[in-house]
Amino acid sequence: MKFIKWIMIAIALFIILSSIIVTPFAWIGLIIFLFGIYQMIQRSKGRVTFSKPGWVVVVGFLLSCILAMIFVEPVKETVPKEKKEITLKQEQKEAERLAEEQKKKEEAARLAEEKKGQEAVTSVYYENCDAVRSAGAAPLYEGSPGYGKHLDRDGDGIGCDK
Repeated sequence: MKFIKWIMIAIALFIILSSIIVTPFAWIGLIIFLFGIYQMIQRSKGRVTFSKPGWVVVVGFLLSCILAMIFVEPVKETVPKEKKEITLKQEQKEAERLAEEQKKKEEAARLAEEKKGQEAVTSVYYENCDAVRSAGAAPLYEGSPGYGKHLDRDGDGIGCDK
């Protein structure tokens, strides 16, 4: 029976030492636990200071466990630094790819709009300056919709200016 009691004390001591790793406040329970063991040894030698030193041992064990649970810090994320860097690089590549796709879409929309504008430029035709004036587009500058060499008699780049 005595042997089993000491095995239980050894297991409890191991648990207390493990809880000390988690939080330093568990030292208080360890000190009370060791004091209880000291009192048990004194009692076996016939020097009685406490009537039930086993309770001091139990209180020390429980106090150590309770303090470890109360003051334990939450577990932090344990992702290796290399994996974090890989994840960040993948996110950057994905963001760059999305930005590139967005640029391509914007460029395609711009080209489509430009092509549509060019079609509008070539689709306007005025037969003579009277048609330009009746449309309210006079004078016509070179490069503007409807401009033609036949409307610019003096060749200065401005059609129907007189």
